Amino acid sequence: MIVFAVTKFSQGAWFIILLIPTLVFIFFRIHYHYRDVAHLLSLSGKKPKHTVGPVLNLLLIEDVHAGTVRMVDYAKSIKCPWKAIHIGIDPAKAEMVQKKWAERIGEGELIIVPSPYRQLTEPIRDFVEEELSKSEDGYVNVILGHLATDTVWEQALHQNSAFIFSLALQNLDRVAVTNVPYQIHHTNGNGNGHLEAGPKPSQAS
Repeated sequence: MIVFAVTKFSQGAWFIILLIPTLVFIFFRIHYHYRDVAHLLSLSGKKPKHTVGPVLNLLLIEDVHAGTVRMVDYAKSIKCPWKAIHIGIDPAKAEMVQKKWAERIGEGELIIVPSPYRQLTEPIRDFVEEELSKSEDGYVNVILGHLATDTVWEQALHQNSAFIFSLALQNLDRVAVTNVPYQIHHTNGNGNGHLEAGPKPSQAS
């Protein structure tokens, strides 16, 4: 192997010499990762610590529409306290959202979180951390709306930011993120359709 590597180095053997150690390193890193995760998840010889506390539902509202109503209905069905938050990137839109909320929802609490630097994830994360600090054993369930359409190309036109928010909150302890889909089904070819909320929201902590 050494003779081959030396004599054929300039003819392409350098690639194999670099590739094989790199692959071996990657495979060992993957193996160590799975081993460490299994060790951390194992309850062998350990007494599990239970954290049972109140749950607060936070509805992340971008606008007030039919999908928002479904999010409110889902939050109410859980039978836990809930409140809605809107990140106020645009003061004019924030005022309009607050007006729509009063007219079309008419219940619950809508909190406008100001974001003068037009940030989304940082204000949400700060607000969730503030709610967590109010209870040592409580949970915060962030409810996000997700628009789902019938076809792949239509879905590509309506990519929501729920995945980004999930990543921003995933390393916070005692925080769950629930995606509530609301589907748009076209009933005929002229574009008319109806809105139907998904019966089984997906939840991940």
